[in-house]
Amino acid sequence: MRVYCCIIMLFFVSCYKAQKTISELDQWMSHFSTMIGQMKVSDDQRFVLLTKMYANNSDSVFVFDRQSAISPSDTILKNSNISFLNNHTVFASGEGGAKMIDLETKKREIYSSIQRCNVNESLKQYVILGINKNLKVYNAKGKVLHHEAGTLNYTISEQGQVYILAESGGIHKILRWNGSSMKLLYSTATKIIAMDLLESGRFIVLKEKEKTDPNGKIRITLLRISDGQLFNNNQISLGKDQNVKVTEAGHSESFLIDIVVKKAPKKVRKLDIWYGGDEYLRNKDQGWVEHQYIVWNIKNNEVYSIPFKARQVFLATENPRYFWTYNIKEENDYRGFRSLNIYRYDILKNKSELIFENTSEMVVGKDGRYTIGFLMYRNQWMVYDHLLEKTKIIDYNKTLSYPIFMPDGSLLFTGENRLINYHLKTSILKTVFEQENSKVSFYEYSGKMVHQMESFKITRRTAEMSQPLALHIRREDRNDSGYYSYYKGKLKEIMPYSSNRIKMFFSKDKQDLIYAIEENYNLSPQLYSKSKSSDQKQILYNTNCHDKETVNLRQDVISYTNSGGKHLKGVLYYPIKFDSTKKYPMVVQVYSIQHDESNKYLYPVWGSSGFNIRLLLQNGYMVFQPDIVSDGRGPGISALDCIHSGLDAIQGNVNIDFKRIGLTGHSFGGYETNFIATHSERFAAYVSGAGLSDIVNTYFSFNELFKIADYSRFETGQFSMGVPFSEDKDLYYKNNPINFIEKVSAPVLLWAGKKDTNIPPTQTMSFYMGLLRNKKRVVVLMYSDQEHTIKKNSDDIKDLNTKIIEWWDYHLKSMKDMKWIDKEMKRDAE
Repeated sequence: MRVYCCIIMLFFVSCYKAQKTISELDQWMSHFSTMIGQMKVSDDQRFVLLTKMYANNSDSVFVFDRQSAISPSDTILKNSNISFLNNHTVFASGEGGAKMIDLETKKREIYSSIQRCNVNESLKQYVILGINKNLKVYNAKGKVLHHEAGTLNYTISEQGQVYILAESGGIHKILRWNGSSMKLLYSTATKIIAMDLLESGRFIVLKEKEKTDPNGKIRITLLRISDGQLFNNNQISLGKDQNVKVTEAGHSESFLIDIVVKKAPKKVRKLDIWYGGDEYLRNKDQGWVEHQYIVWNIKNNEVYSIPFKARQVFLATENPRYFWTYNIKEENDYRGFRSLNIYRYDILKNKSELIFENTSEMVVGKDGRYTIGFLMYRNQWMVYDHLLEKTKIIDYNKTLSYPIFMPDGSLLFTGENRLINYHLKTSILKTVFEQENSKVSFYEYSGKMVHQMESFKITRRTAEMSQPLALHIRREDRNDSGYYSYYKGKLKEIMPYSSNRIKMFFSKDKQDLIYAIEENYNLSPQLYSKSKSSDQKQILYNTNCHDKETVNLRQDVISYTNSGGKHLKGVLYYPIKFDSTKKYPMVVQVYSIQHDESNKYLYPVWGSSGFNIRLLLQNGYMVFQPDIVSDGRGPGISALDCIHSGLDAIQGNVNIDFKRIGLTGHSFGGYETNFIATHSERFAAYVSGAGLSDIVNTYFSFNELFKIADYSRFETGQFSMGVPFSEDKDLYYKNNPINFIEKVSAPVLLWAGKKDTNIPPTQTMSFYMGLLRNKKRVVVLMYSDQEHTIKKNSDDIKDLNTKIIEWWDYHLKSMKDMKWIDKEMKRDAE
């Protein structure tokens, strides 16, 4: 390993002394692993598995053994999916093959010609389905426990039951493997074309097709697993181009049958008509799904068809009498991302009642009594009690985020620097934890997605009775973070506060050892173990061991305020091989809040927006990333103020050559760069990527990428104007870069992808034309096959990064021998 690192290091030095070709840079960057992750630990904590990722691949899994002096003790190649079968045996799969590996003996069983394979976590077994349709079930020692020929498909339940769809001699059958024996649940001469295990594990949905049916209709059959009983109804079948989704209404005998057919958008011929009252504008060129809903009670085999209404969606609740329903039509004049009016539909009365108005998110608990919804335009959560059929607003004047239903009948929210508990029955709000200048969030808890339609979602989030929640707490004033467990109202430290970024960690309550991966701007990601009772770390692995220069990197995190007294931070990076007796040119990058990325490892890579800190530092530049916050003055003026305030805060730094500063930004940062370029004289050059130049034009546009009206991005979104254009035209005018184009005082490099549907390339061309008309120095790069960012591993991404470095070298270092820039900068001399 040491010899290998030295070889790379020699290349690293020679490459940057010569700094020649793209291929040399490409080769140098390819030796840097971008991260390590996907950590898995054996139950006895002896073995740790870690995936090492590079810019172009992630096919190496390293094995670490606490009882081995060699680190890593083994490497598993081209098998990115990997799981423990027991304390010393793993199953790895990928690229059409798989391995069963005994980590103690190094014995390997190799499997090829695989169609599918899975580890059965519950039973510590694994299942392999070959391309020859032979399915085999293995135990953790690699012994075949069962062989099933003619297997068409299989699925594994949460409890570890394996359900198999197989065919033999024209007979289709459903079988169940329970870990030790196989049982036939159902067989038929009818063709079973699909099976689907429902979430509860009580029923399997079968799609059956009669071989003699000339119409090709598909019958829907429910197979009850407990007793093998079959249920079907002649009124429930699928025709051509139809599909079905079956959902249980709680644990009842009722099911919501959703028969769907996708409607393609109308083909535009000579005339395309747009209507001002179109309530389905988002679907205009995408089409939509039409639903036919049937409620089927299998106990008495009753079928009830919910009356059809175009583009209406119904969702099951825990009560078979009631269903959530909404229409996909636009209720809010396209003023933002999806918010819906959610109704409760009573199947007995055939009547709907509005419950949640303009709701962007709903969260449900495990027992189904309560559902909460976020009312987007009121910025409040509302609780619906299904038992009492009542609603109530959670009255709280600060942010409440990410609710989780707790075992004691309460909700737990994060709220910026605190944890807040809300008791559902008493409506009592209580702050259970608060820490000034901090950000509190849940660590690795996402819940289960129940339903999603664009940005609207319904999630089930319930904390388990016996399991604590993990919290991440970042202290903004100290630039560090720690991890705690929260259980029964008490916090317990898991990982102490550290200025390093903890990428991930593994900890169990009853075990003393913790494994963690950490990094920093000057620390390549490393794996270590530590005892809970001691802060002493044992480093198991360091990535990028050849990167000796990272250790000497320097960074300052500067605190300051803008003219409005808003507290901000800026991160200042010093170049590789920094000499305190010299002055350096500096590149300033603008976007929004950036200081929370200050402890990420700086590895070199072709940046998708043409920006990479490490490449700039390697080329002798300082880099400054000041925070940007918007206020009532508008996004452009606010950004200008924050940038100038940040530059003022570092004005005393004797190593910065303030006559050689460049400003760059992409997307929203591109807009900010465009605006600052029309108002500032502090910069010697600019690079703006895919940025807006005419916000009034964009305000009255439809965003093809997100399928939203662009005015929503200004009124309530990222631009934070707070008011529509009609109510404060002066605000929009003052924050519009194109209105001040004649004031640009330094050369500008613009770039965009011609296939960008987020920020249309016409915005880049508008800024170019404005600069052209006012005889300003400008070059624009338009990439024909690129979108909002440049694709990885493309020639274009290398070209863009190289040209941007050359642009900075030309304008900030006076390296003038660059013909593509000279053509613009020396045009008057021709």
